[in-house]
Amino acid sequence: MITKNKCFKVFCFVPFLLILVTVSLMFWLVTIDIKLGTLLVTIYFVVRGLMFMYGLLKGLYMRKRAVVNDSEINESINHIILIPVYKESRQIIEDSLQSIVNSDYNLGLVVVVFGIEESAGKRAHVQLNNLAKKYSKYVKEIIIFIHPEDIEGEVRGAPGANRTYALKSFLSKYSLTEEKINRNYLVTTLDCDCKLGRSFLKKVNILYSEQVDYENIFISNDLYLFSNNINGSPFIQRSFAYYLTLVNFQSWYSEVRNASTFSVYSCSLKTIVKNNFWFPEIGVDDNIFYWNIRSRSGRKFSGKVVHSKTESSLVEEDNRVKTLLGFYKQQFRWGYGSIVFVIALTNMYLRNKLVSFQTLQMMLILYWKYSLWLSMVFFQFVVFPLMYFYGTLKYVNTPGLSILLILIPTFLFFSIIVSIFFYQEEDFSVKSMLLIIFSLIIGPVQLIFFHLLPFIHAEIDMCVRRGVLQKFYVSKKASN
Repeated sequence: MITKNKCFKVFCFVPFLLILVTVSLMFWLVTIDIKLGTLLVTIYFVVRGLMFMYGLLKGLYMRKRAVVNDSEINESINHIILIPVYKESRQIIEDSLQSIVNSDYNLGLVVVVFGIEESAGKRAHVQLNNLAKKYSKYVKEIIIFIHPEDIEGEVRGAPGANRTYALKSFLSKYSLTEEKINRNYLVTTLDCDCKLGRSFLKKVNILYSEQVDYENIFISNDLYLFSNNINGSPFIQRSFAYYLTLVNFQSWYSEVRNASTFSVYSCSLKTIVKNNFWFPEIGVDDNIFYWNIRSRSGRKFSGKVVHSKTESSLVEEDNRVKTLLGFYKQQFRWGYGSIVFVIALTNMYLRNKLVSFQTLQMMLILYWKYSLWLSMVFFQFVVFPLMYFYGTLKYVNTPGLSILLILIPTFLFFSIIVSIFFYQEEDFSVKSMLLIIFSLIIGPVQLIFFHLLPFIHAEIDMCVRRGVLQKFYVSKKASN
């Protein structure tokens, strides 16, 4: 296990220390020259804002200009769809299965592999078995593996542990070793609340079949919506959903070379096996999957995108207060995603390449995506408003703040227009449009309390617990 390595435990301090150093330097700079300090923060957000708007415009253009690929699907592909289940409701799981059945695809190629937690209880197991019987006639096969609880070294309930156990069990069932696995084994993994777009599987099959270096790519979709239960969700969650959809979408067009795995993605079975599956001992798995392979194999591993949408659910508890608390816990768990620093550094150390251009390159990319982002959010939305409130900035002619007064409304305008287009494309209403506008306007509130705070909390926890998420919070979700 990588977490047992002494270097791993030392590197766990890196993400938080980078934020601490950045914030300290910024405080020092602001004390010396407040105009220069605010200007640097402004330049950062101008660059991020321009990248964001460029990614949105390019993505919309690419989708509009996309040529329909009339290629025939590769009938020799064995398409494994891997779905971890905790104890979600029957409706959520059935909606996901129904989206697979509704796919424009040869379902005779599809094997659905469920991993369900033993701790979910007999009722959840029976429920899943009944669904498997109902839908098995539509696909090649549906297989269910029960993931035992309390396996030593695993984070209980974590989807990475679940996925690893289910896929290893599948390999064992069919006596598939790494030597026997060829390019005709393709895995798509998704959360059980995810509904696939009708064309997703077909487009993945065609794009995957076109790749020569198939072991060094993963495939994902560009449009990730939270439309399953967004109606009626708290405004803070709506704000999060709209912005995350936009951020994920634009990343495939403004920084595609560094786009990482998130929620729904496909890759060769051989790639997964060769790189030791997921990380059962850590507790988070989405972006870790990408950065683990990239740091093990070099920059060769990269993403390919298909123009397709998926629909997922937001956290939904019994009442608004519990929902917001659950939302915070979910974001705390996501904050552990910065453990990619630790995994990348440990892998480079084990490869004797800790001091190398590749390591420096990865650290700069991760610093830009995580540490610098959180530091600048802290200054822009916490420090500067407090300084202005107490009069420190009130009478200072800072060009940075003037630029931001132009940039923020422009950024907001783009976000509103594209969000309305994505979420109201099929069912437009004035009421929903106004809800989107208000949700996006309160974005800074969501950014402070349900992004910055839980992410910093997670990085401090990572230092204390040496990178192991002690308790995995399973998000409770619902479907329309």
